[in-house]
Amino acid sequence: MNSLKVFFKRNFIFVPFVLLAALLEMYALLFTDNGILIHAPWFSLALLAVIVSLTAMVRSYAWRVAILTFVLVAILSVDAGFILLFDINGTAFDYSLLYQAADGLGMMEGQLVNFGFLVPGAIAVAGFLLYGVFNAVKLKDVKIEKNPRLRIVCCSLAGVLLVSALAVPNVLNFVNTTSDSYYADLLYDNDNEYKKYGVTGDVLYQFVTGPFLTSPKVATWQDSSEFYFRNKTENGELFGVSAGNNVVMILAESMEWFPVTNYPGLAQYLYPNISRLTEESIVCQNHYSREKTDISEAQSLLGNYPSRGFVCNNYKDNAYPFSLPNLYRETNEGAKINSFHNNEATFYNRSELHEALGFDHLYGIEEMEGYGVTNYQELLEERNLDSEMMDKMKDEMFPADGNFFSYIISYTTHGGYYDVRSSLEEKGYYDRLDKYNVYPETDNKYDNYLRTYAAALMDFDAAIGIMLDDLEAKDLLDSTTIVIYSDHNAYYDRLSYRGKGLVDMQSEIFHVPMFIYDTKAKTALETAGKGKDIEKFTTTADILPTVLTLLGIPYYSNLYFGHNVFSDRESVIFSRAYGCFITEDFVGYSLNSVVYKGNGFSEADLVTRASEHLEKLKYIDALYFKDYFAEYEFPKV
Repeated sequence: MNSLKVFFKRNFIFVPFVLLAALLEMYALLFTDNGILIHAPWFSLALLAVIVSLTAMVRSYAWRVAILTFVLVAILSVDAGFILLFDINGTAFDYSLLYQAADGLGMMEGQLVNFGFLVPGAIAVAGFLLYGVFNAVKLKDVKIEKNPRLRIVCCSLAGVLLVSALAVPNVLNFVNTTSDSYYADLLYDNDNEYKKYGVTGDVLYQFVTGPFLTSPKVATWQDSSEFYFRNKTENGELFGVSAGNNVVMILAESMEWFPVTNYPGLAQYLYPNISRLTEESIVCQNHYSREKTDISEAQSLLGNYPSRGFVCNNYKDNAYPFSLPNLYRETNEGAKINSFHNNEATFYNRSELHEALGFDHLYGIEEMEGYGVTNYQELLEERNLDSEMMDKMKDEMFPADGNFFSYIISYTTHGGYYDVRSSLEEKGYYDRLDKYNVYPETDNKYDNYLRTYAAALMDFDAAIGIMLDDLEAKDLLDSTTIVIYSDHNAYYDRLSYRGKGLVDMQSEIFHVPMFIYDTKAKTALETAGKGKDIEKFTTTADILPTVLTLLGIPYYSNLYFGHNVFSDRESVIFSRAYGCFITEDFVGYSLNSVVYKGNGFSEADLVTRASEHLEKLKYIDALYFKDYFAEYEFPKV
C-alpha cells in the first residue's frame, strides 16, 4: 500500500500535464473563432501519450518536471504565435507560408501577441512548474527505482503510439483522397483544420502528413478531355461587343469599399477616381473574394485553381494554353502582353510563372527603379506607391502603337498598416483626411491603422486617375477594357471587421470592389434597357470568362470555375487558402460545419452551385497534377 502511494506521488505529475496541455489547446482554439471543442483530439492525445510514456522512463523527478514544463512552454509559444498570425491576417497555419516567410515576418514586426491568451496560459504553466518544483523538493529528488517491466511497457507504448500517430493520418488521407466521393464529400464533411486538431495539433498534423501527402484520385486524360471540351461558349449576352479592345487588368491589393462608403458625401473629394469608376463603370455590386493574393491572381488569369499545391510554387512550369494572356495572343497577333508588380519580381515566383501564363515580360520594382519608380520598401521599409508606378510606367503599360494586354498588381494598400507611413505623409494624404475630419489620429493603434489604410487607398486612387488620363490623352480609353478587382479583403489586423463595424464572421467581410470600365459594353447595356450595375453574386473566377465574352473569344467553359457576369448563372467560392464555401448568404467549411447563414440562404441553391464547382475541381486537379497540356494538344477554340 505504501509503495503504491509513493508510486502515485511520483507519477501524478502526468495528470495535470495532460489536462493543462489539453486546456491550452482548447483555450487557443477560442482565439481563432472556432469555439473550444476540438473535433478530432485523438492525434494530439496520441502525441501527448508518447511524451508521457517517454518521460515516465526518466528516473529523476526534477528532470520529469523540466521536460514536461518545456513541452507546455512549447505548446504555449506555438499557440501564441499562430494566434498572432490569425489576429494579423485571419490565416490558419499552412506550410506554404514558409515560401513567403521573410514577408510574413515583416508583417509581424511591431505587432503584439494576444495577451488575452498568453497571460492566462503563462500563469497556468508557471503554476504547473511551481507545483512540480514543490513536489521535487518534497521528494528530495530521490531516484525512482529501476523497473525493467515498466520501462518495457512505456517504451513499447510510446513506439506503438508514435507509429500510429505517423501512419494513421497518412492512411486516412490516402483512403479519403482516393475515394470516388472525395470531391462530393467536401460539401458535406469538410471542416476547419484548427477545429479538427487544435492549433499546435494542426501544425504537427501537417508536418506528419506533409512529406507523404497524397493527391486526390486523378481523372484520366480520356475522361478529363471529354469533360474539358464538352461545352464551348461562343455566344451569349455582350459576346464580342468589345472585340479588338486592349485589356488592362488591375489586381487591387486588399481594396475595400468602406473608406468610400463610410463617408459617401466626401467620396468625390477623398477618392475622386474611384468615384468616377463607380459612376462610369459597370460595377459588380455583389462581388466577393476570400483568397490569398497569389490564388486570386491565378484565378483571374487562369480561371481555376487546384485543390492541392500552389500554382506559383508547384506548377509554375506547367503548360497553360487556356490562360487569358495566351488566348488574347491567339486573336491579337503582335500584341504587347506584359505584367507589372510594384514589388520584387521574384515574389510568388512571378518571374517564372508569368512567362508560363503567356506574358512577354514582367516588370518588377527592381527594373522599374530604372524608370524612376522609388523603391520605398528598400528605402523606408514601407509599401511602394502605386501612383509613382503608374506615372513612370504608363508608356510601357499603355503603348499607343498597337494592341496591348497589361496586368498590373498594386501594392500601396498591402498590410500591415502601422500608425503612419512617411511616404503617404509626404503626399499629403493624411492632411486631406484631417481636412475633412475623416479617420482622425488617436491613441488607439487600430484607429491609426484604419487611417493609414484610408491614406494608402488615396494613393491607389491617384494611380487610377493617372491611368484614365493617360488613356484618354492617347485616345485609347474607348478601345480599352479595364477590369479592376480586389484580390481579397483587408484582412491584416482584422481591418475589415473594424472598417465595416462587424464582430463575427459573415459574408460581408469578404464583400470587395470589382469594376469593368468598358464604354462599348456599358452602351450596349443601356441600349438594351439594362442598368450598369451587376447585382448577382460574383467572384474572382468570373473575371476570365467575362473578359473573354466581351472580347468575343470563344472558350471551353468547363475549364473555368466562374461564369460571365452578364449571364444569369452564379458561381460559388470554394476557397483554396481557407477551405470554405462562400456565397452572399453562406460561410462554412461544409454544410455540417457552418460559420454563417444569412436570411436569404437556400441550401438547394448552394448545393447546385457547389456541386458544379466540385465536379470541375476534380478535372482541374488532374490538369495541374498531370500537366496534361504539356503532353496533349489543346484544340483551338
